[in-house]
Amino acid sequence: MDDKIRGHLEIGIDGMTCASCSARVERALGKLPGVTSASVNLATERAEVFFDPQQLDAARIAEAIRETGYTPVTDEIDLVVEGMTCASC
Repeated sequence: MDDKIRGHLEIGIDGMTCASCSARVERALGKLPGVTSASVNLATERAEVFFDPQQLDAARIAEAIRETGYTPVTDEIDLVVEGMTCASC
């Protein structure tokens, strides 16, 4: 896959208590279409997923985590974007 279209997501996961939990989530994420790499860290309670954004999005990744019985940890963030000069930007 071309690196220019490679998606990357790091997401928290609540509710994992053992290595079997993290392995279950990692397997589920790895089976999603478009995922090139998925790793879940029990100690940090986070997943890191590399994927093709033309085949998959963050919402579907979060849904897959829910389907395994765990809670994806999501936050909202507001960003200031500078340098735009017109409505087309």
